[in-house]
Amino acid sequence: MADFEDNISNSNNILYSGDYEYVELGNSDIRDFFSNHLADDIKVLTKDSSIEFWGKYFSKKNKTVMQLDKDDWVLKVKWENIGYWTKDYDCNCISNVKNLLMKCINWEGNASIYFCSSCYNILKTSWSIFLDNWIEFITYNEDGAIIVAENKSEAVSFVAIGLIQIANRYI
Repeated sequence: MADFEDNISNSNNILYSGDYEYVELGNSDIRDFFSNHLADDIKVLTKDSSIEFWGKYFSKKNKTVMQLDKDDWVLKVKWENIGYWTKDYDCNCISNVKNLLMKCINWEGNASIYFCSSCYNILKTSWSIFLDNWIEFITYNEDGAIIVAENKSEAVSFVAIGLIQIANRYI
């Protein structure tokens, strides 16, 4: 995975969505991790917006999922193991993880979600786009990521060792 500094090809392509600036996937250097048909469906938050989002939703001092500590909500809540992603990832099987997540998380398909691995790497998309393409998101970052949705208390974690976990976060 490239560092965020390398993720944006042309700063003239910065767009706005709510409180955050982003670049469309097709104009970022991470586009090769995703199928071309997703170019309009995934937004890459700019460095400043990623840092702001991370500070609001995760931590003001720790920069990656792996660095979060006891002061951050991620380690204060009880996470429930709901399954594993590695076998389905290895055989390119979308449906098992998709069905598991749909059963455990009651988000609308058009809910805006954020796939977060660090204060520099945050992607915005819809829940339905993520469900149909979760393997590509994990290919982009298989070191662990947490998914949060706007105005939703649930969070989903894809842990590097292959676990899928859910928890209720503070909102």
